Amino acid sequence: MTDTESHYLNNAALTGGIFYIEYSTVTLTGVEIETTYAVDGGVFYGYDKSTLTVQSSSTRTSTITATSVLGQGGIGYFAENPSYAVATDTYKIVFKDTSIATTEAYLEGGAFYLDSEQLVHMTLETVTMTGTSSKTKAGGVIYVNSMKGPLFISNSQFT
Repeated sequence: MTDTESHYLNNAALTGGIFYIEYSTVTLTGVEIETTYAVDGGVFYGYDKSTLTVQSSSTRTSTITATSVLGQGGIGYFAENPSYAVATDTYKIVFKDTSIATTEAYLEGGAFYLDSEQLVHMTLETVTMTGTSSKTKAGGVIYVNSMKGPLFISNSQFT
């Protein structure tokens, strides 16, 4: 799935306030996301062998604002299904040139909750985050329970 310069407003779901991603490739370019709610994964719920890329377009910065979850991962909850996981299944997450504001999780991972041995790569490049929090547990920005590969962060600001 590819989406360029769309606007998502007032979305909600049990898992993944906007996107539930499983065995898929999703590329979002220059999107605006506002006011989402979920139990886990305020915007994204990623499960098994997927690739997610969020980036700016030449005319618009991707923005994510005002996400809230009762559980984990204010922006994204990324996990694996151990019943179906295959050792060769892998997935990657990239956020580049993206602005994120006011995200919260009641439990872990104010922005991201990561719990997958299949997650082989996550990059946050030129990302600005403000007002990200975990209300009762750990990981105000990122909570890593399990991750196989590296987490790369560069040129980013978290306040």
